[in-house]
Amino acid sequence: IDADRTTADLRFCHEQFESIRSDLKDFASGLRSIQLEWHPEESVWSIAQCVEHLNNATENDVARLSGLVVLARAARRSSIGPYRCRRDTPVLIMHESPRHSLTTATGIRSAPFVDDPAKLVPRFLVLNGQLLGVIATAARVAADGTSASGNVLLDLVGHVLQLNALHHWRFILQARRVMERPGFPRS
Repeated sequence: IDADRTTADLRFCHEQFESIRSDLKDFASGLRSIQLEWHPEESVWSIAQCVEHLNNATENDVARLSGLVVLARAARRSSIGPYRCRRDTPVLIMHESPRHSLTTATGIRSAPFVDDPAKLVPRFLVLNGQLLGVIATAARVAADGTSASGNVLLDLVGHVLQLNALHHWRFILQARRVMERPGFPRS
């Protein structure tokens, strides 16, 4: 079991979420409410709805992952090694976040309600910062020797983080595509 590898994998997850944070901040921070709420067509989610979905998902994940890290520190059980993205992970992502979930008219999931578009990006940055803190704590737990290297629960944290990173990138791509559609309000 390689604690350094587990720590390196968690560091990679940290870098992914830093990139996600930076990307969203770069393209969405200066947008006005009319741009955030614009729909290219009724059945396609707006940028605001994509970001609100990520906010809701991240808020749930921060609490769940924080609990897993605390348990990992206490459990001291070892696993077979550092987590890895399995071959079926892309399939899991597609089933967890199916293509039609980005529509409201025919999709399985309805679009999230957006109360105040101006607060979306700042809220995302705060939640993303909390998630980065969880990752940093998990990396310290993996490296500090208080739990067996490659702890089962840290492996689970890493796997969930990899799924979340793919999920985040998918919705950020969807939000960017809205900006590229004809009719997007430019000013």
